[in-house]
Parts: sequence; C-alpha cells; structure tokens
Amino acid sequence: MKAWPILLITACQPHSNCEVGSTAHGAQALFYTDTLEGPLILELWPALPISDRFEDLVVLDEPWLQVLLTQTPMTVDLERYEGISHTSDNSQLTVLLPAIFEDQDGDGQHSQGEPYWALSKNALVYAKQLECGTWSELLQTGWNAVTFNEDGLAASDLNAIQLATNLAPVETFSVKIEAEKDEDLAVIIASERIWAEDFWVSPLLDQPSEPSMEITLPTLPPDAHLQEQDVSGRRFLDWYYAVELPLLYRDENTSGHFDTDDTIVEAFCVDEQPIRMGHYPEADHIDEAFYLVKEDLQPGWGLYQEHDANPWKPIDPESHVLTPGNCPLP
Repeated sequence: MKAWPILLITACQPHSNCEVGSTAHGAQALFYTDTLEGPLILELWPALPISDRFEDLVVLDEPWLQVLLTQTPMTVDLERYEGISHTSDNSQLTVLLPAIFEDQDGDGQHSQGEPYWALSKNALVYAKQLECGTWSELLQTGWNAVTFNEDGLAASDLNAIQLATNLAPVETFSVKIEAEKDEDLAVIIASERIWAEDFWVSPLLDQPSEPSMEITLPTLPPDAHLQEQDVSGRRFLDWYYAVELPLLYRDENTSGHFDTDDTIVEAFCVDEQPIRMGHYPEADHIDEAFYLVKEDLQPGWGLYQEHDANPWKPIDPESHVLTPGNCPLP
C-alpha cells in the first residue's frame, strides 16, 4: 500500500488567535463616574503593556487626552492614536488608563497638590498592529476596551468605561475592640516609631480597657507620627506614612498614661493574625495613583492584616473586631 504524506494545516481561528473584525482608528467611548464634585478633569494616560497584567504596565510621562468632566455618562471622541506603543506578544499596542483629578485652580491642567480621585482598571487599548497571540483574542485593530482583573485580562465595552472614586481618601476610620475590664489595663494606639526608631511620640489614643469599645482615629495623623516606611516596610517616592499598633498595656507606675515604665501585655489581632493601622497620603501624581491602585490601597487610614501570600493585606474594619491575642509584640 502506498503511503500518503499527511499535510497538517494550522491557522488562527476568528476571535481566537488572529486579527479579526473591522479597524476602528477613530471611535467614541462612554465614561461613567460616581461623582461630579469638582471641577474634575478626565485624563487618558498612555501606558506600555509589558505583559497582559495591570501591575506590569509602564505609565508614560504625559497624558494623551485631558477633558473637563461635565456629566455622567460622558461621551469622548477618540482620534487615531499616534503616540508611543509597545510590542507585546507580537502585537503593537498602547494601553490608555482613564484617571480623574480635581482641578482646584481651574486651569484645565494638573498641578502639584491637585489630588487624583480615580484611576480605572477598565481601560482603553489602541492596537496599531495585531498578530496571532494573546491580544488578538480580545482586540481588533484600532480602539478597544479591556478590563484588568484578578482572573486576567478580559474584553470590555467602549460604551461602559467605569471610573469609581477609588482614590478618594478615607475620611472617617473607626475600629471595634474587645478586651477585659481591669483597672490596671489600658488600650493604646501607638506609633510604630516608638520601637522602630526609638523615638518617643505620644499615642493617638490612650484609654482604660473596656469589654467593648469603638475607636475613631483623627482624619490626619499628627506630623510626629509620620515615618518613611508603610505598614509593609516599603517606601514610595517622597511619601510619609503613619503606622499604628493597637496594644494592651499595664499601667505599672499608675501614672494614668503610657510611658516607658509600663508593660505591654498583648497586641490586638484579627483571627489570631497581627494587624496594623496604616495611613497613606492622597495621590497628587499619576505614578502615585498607579501605585495605590496596583497595590489595592486607598488613601487615608486602613486596617491591615499580615498574610503569607500578601504580607499586609487591607481588611474591612467594619467586618472585624480587634481582640488581644497571641500576636507578636513590638
């Protein structure tokens, strides 16, 4: 029997691995936001996609578009993008991150000190060229919308770009605490600087221990509480952070306040895991805004719990009660 050669033919399938659909060099996008208190400026920031992960984006130095945000939803015309692009998985692309800042001086431009209120993972992508690969499964040549999420990159809708105010600072921060009632015991919210830098600073709070307490921190930490490292021990640019430790102590010298003669009895925990209270400054630069969003952080006070996979993870203070436990002492 004669053997016939087998010819294998492979090809990219439409909507799978190859460029498909029409080219959309010009388009319209519809932006939704949950606030119009301002005046607010909508910006689109070019970012180079080193991979298909949000964390790997490299944000460029200048916005591609700035427009006054006057209504929600708001339609924005998108012209052909002629700026810098990056080759990723054989395709030439640029991601454009939607951001909103408060134009406090009304000049239509971002100035130092003007805070960013939003930066969205629901982004635009301009594809100058598409080849068979990851990106061609989601995009067409020209304008597209995508969503960066924990499950990976997903196609989105140019008529549904959401901008939640994820960078607005937390104004009111309260925690619930349970402890025992004892005349010799008291609760403090004390600066990490006391132990990390051997620098004495009065606690944010110092009060007798009670079975049930709800504690509200001041909106802004005092300057003496600011330090260069955040709750995870990292530092970003010229920011200064406050890191506070909730502790139970014994008033050894009956002074009525915490001092160096007193004994720390226990640290407060959540589910027997160490916690910290940390304050992040608001973002007034796009790099700062991008850093907070990629790290899942919000300006203002937050409650953070130590985890193996993520050393300090934000947790909801309204859903947790702090209790003294077998957590490491400072």
